[in-house]
Amino acid sequence: MVRRRECSDWLRDGLLMAWPYHTRRWRRERELQLARSPVCEICSSCSDLEVHHLRPLSRAERDRRDDDAAFPGPDGLQTLCRPCHSRVTAGASDTLATKAAGWRRFIDGG
Repeated sequence: MVRRRECSDWLRDGLLMAWPYHTRRWRRERELQLARSPVCEICSSCSDLEVHHLRPLSRAERDRRDDDAAFPGPDGLQTLCRPCHSRVTAGASDTLATKAAGWRRFIDGG
């Protein structure tokens, strides 16, 4: 009985983590971000690019499927290569990500 509940919790958590990344809207936002910024904003790599949320989605935002948090627009997203994204997500390069986002806003005039 306990095992079934643990499995359903795991499945629910996995589905929450997957949202919003498997939605049509996210794919469109991702493509727009990659068109705006086609290189990694930390190391300038052009390969294996991903789109990073500058402010991570909280569990509460995922639970209520908060579109404003999930789709923040260009000021809340950042293009990173997979290695830089992994480091930023792990917290190792948080300062680098913040600096890169600041430079992008400065260059864009925002």
